[in-house]
Amino acid sequence: MEGLFDQQTEPERTPPHKLARKNDPKTSKLAAAQIAPKASDRERWAARCVAAKPGHTGAELDLIYHAKNRQLSKRLSGAAEKKLVKRGEARQCKVGGNSAITWWPEGEWIG
Repeated sequence: MEGLFDQQTEPERTPPHKLARKNDPKTSKLAAAQIAPKASDRERWAARCVAAKPGHTGAELDLIYHAKNRQLSKRLSGAAEKKLVKRGEARQCKVGGNSAITWWPEGEWIG
């Protein structure tokens, strides 16, 4: 079975206009254009983390992987849009104590 990260095709990139708002200053739009190629790499990294530790909340994954400033959990929605991960059932988060969704690998692949 071919794994998700064995694919030879170029990953779908996040377009810069989705990273900066219409009313943002020009500097934000320039920064968005520079970071857009990196966004896909970070979403794939988040998907690999979910594959290694499925069923955790975003805050729990941030803690497990020592991700500062929510750098991992911020990428999960984008990874879900690209079908790299999927949202699971909500449960009480062991980090924040609030109700939070769990994250799971999308499809059958080995991360």
